[in-house]
Amino acid sequence: MYRHALASLTVACLLLAAPAGAQDAYFSQFFTSPSTLNPALTGLFSGRYRVAINHRSQWGQVLQDPFQTSAFAADFHYALRPKRRGSDAFGGGVYFLNDRMPEVGFTTNHAMVAAAFHKTLDARGEKVLSLGGQAGIVQRNVGYGDLTFSRTSSTA
Repeated sequence: MYRHALASLTVACLLLAAPAGAQDAYFSQFFTSPSTLNPALTGLFSGRYRVAINHRSQWGQVLQDPFQTSAFAADFHYALRPKRRGSDAFGGGVYFLNDRMPEVGFTTNHAMVAAAFHKTLDARGEKVLSLGGQAGIVQRNVGYGDLTFSRTSSTA
């Protein structure tokens, strides 16, 4: 009992010490690529492998160059006891995301690796508690040459 409490406290301290950041929803149909939504959803499906490719182009009627977002995600599901129906499982995967706003010259690139553990809470495997995390590289670029600012005069 003491070891479980100490392990839980250590994990809680590590999670609180790590910097937190928001996960932006880029796609209107976010459920088609769950790995980009939440790392705890990595490997949480009934099959063995899952691959998702998404592309979204928005503001095409208003802007000459519309905003474009593309993503690729692949993950796998590994059951600890494959013969048992409600088995605990691990999940792992990768995802790559590119978000471009050509009108202002802003680009975001993500390359992430995710892992998750899924603990079944009932014998049928219908209720699952998942814990996941991800690590990777995020690159953001701004092309200041494409931006224009209006000059205002101030009267004193």
